[in-house]
Amino acid sequence: MLETGRRLKATTGSRFHADVQEVELGRGAILRCIQPPCGGNIYTLSSRGEWLMVDAGFGIYHREVAALLAHRMPHQTHPKCIVITHGDPDHAGGAGFFAAPAFVHRATKAIMEQRNRAFASRMEGSVLESVYTRLLCEFSRFRMPPAALTFGERAIAMRGVFPVLDRLALGEIELEILEGLGGHLAGHVYLFAEEHGILFSGDTRSST
Repeated sequence: MLETGRRLKATTGSRFHADVQEVELGRGAILRCIQPPCGGNIYTLSSRGEWLMVDAGFGIYHREVAALLAHRMPHQTHPKCIVITHGDPDHAGGAGFFAAPAFVHRATKAIMEQRNRAFASRMEGSVLESVYTRLLCEFSRFRMPPAALTFGERAIAMRGVFPVLDRLALGEIELEILEGLGGHLAGHVYLFAEEHGILFSGDTRSST
């Protein structure tokens, strides 16, 4: 954990770097994929003058990420919202630094508030999980979003085996919020845009 904290601190400021890919989706929509030094991918999705973020990375990289976004999107200011796929600090920790509402699963909000990634899992009572989460939050400057809005608790539809908890409109893009089936963290959600063929899956990995 100490080594992780040292590496995070050593990759800020002038030592920060990030890989960025931009994908044109048609009709002016753009997907940007940002990979900071210590993990925690950040995505932005733009359409018709609006944009949103999917995950916000570590809080310790906030200034560097904000400068990068301002350079890449000079005519766009604050995101419409931030959608957090799950409560780990490398995905949720930077959300509180942006002037935008954050949308989260109710279990993700509890993980963020309690600083315990084992919430609602069979490891919930583990002291190690709680200490790990709290230390990582401290080292990475986790900041709770001032407005953490939760998705509905009941499915409004089904997408295959996945409950659809909500829908978000961004310009011409419609995103479905799919509730995960467990396996990584409680409250894990996916974002799916069928027409554009986009799936934001957080840390979920497929196996064949």
